[in-house]
Amino acid sequence: MSKKIIVPIDFSAASQNAYLYAREIAKIFNKTIEVVHINFGSYDSIDQDDNRKSTPEFLNRLMNDFITIYPKRSEVNTLEKIATKSRVIQGLPIKSIVDISEEKDTFMIIMGSTGQSDAVDRLFGRISSEVAQKAACPVLLVPKGAKFFPIKNILYASNLDSADKSLVEKILDFNTNFTAALHFINISKKQKDRLAYEAVEDEIFDTLFKDGDPKFSFNLATIEYHSVMKGLLNYSDENNIDLIVLVNKHRKIIESTFGQSMTKKLAMRSHKPLLIYHLPQ
Repeated sequence: MSKKIIVPIDFSAASQNAYLYAREIAKIFNKTIEVVHINFGSYDSIDQDDNRKSTPEFLNRLMNDFITIYPKRSEVNTLEKIATKSRVIQGLPIKSIVDISEEKDTFMIIMGSTGQSDAVDRLFGRISSEVAQKAACPVLLVPKGAKFFPIKNILYASNLDSADKSLVEKILDFNTNFTAALHFINISKKQKDRLAYEAVEDEIFDTLFKDGDPKFSFNLATIEYHSVMKGLLNYSDENNIDLIVLVNKHRKIIESTFGQSMTKKLAMRSHKPLLIYHLPQ
């Protein structure tokens, strides 16, 4: 059974925020946390003016401080202990994190989505969006500054692929811990696409009722909009969405079900957390 939540960090504000968000998710799902730093330089990325700060030993100490000291400076209830480990890996960031996602005990990856304030934030944002498309497990991207609140409304960005029964069942299982209202929303640019989607709405409906009446409210709708991304963001803002769920094709194929750049665009633009699932092989 999957037991750990992986939190890749670069010690930025975005990754600190993702760690705090992950702590809340870990409590809800009763999982442990493993904080991971991928060092892809020559151990000189922390402080080039002090060689003592370029060693693996220093990075390990920094990691330990991150998981113990930082939460005490935040709004997290420090009385609640979250089982947390840390490790430093030397390698390429995207490949290293994807490799970790394939470990049998990995439940989910939670990482900062992006920030546009400086080059470091933009780099971390590019890495996170690539990981989201290629990982073997679900990936939750947390915007910088987004704080955890009880999840009451989930937007499932639905189309012909994401209507896959196994994926719908995954989001139902995820929602067991929240009983949030589920919004299965298909953004359509053309009427013919809307007609094609109507054929799979019944399948979603049947899955929702497979174990009797669901214990949450739901909405199945197709909305015509000139831009899928803007349509999703507008619906999210207008309906108090707390979490947006996307579906990508097989992780070895870069092209996603909403187009290669949809995950990247939403990661850059959305101020709501994004949960990315992958189509079964």
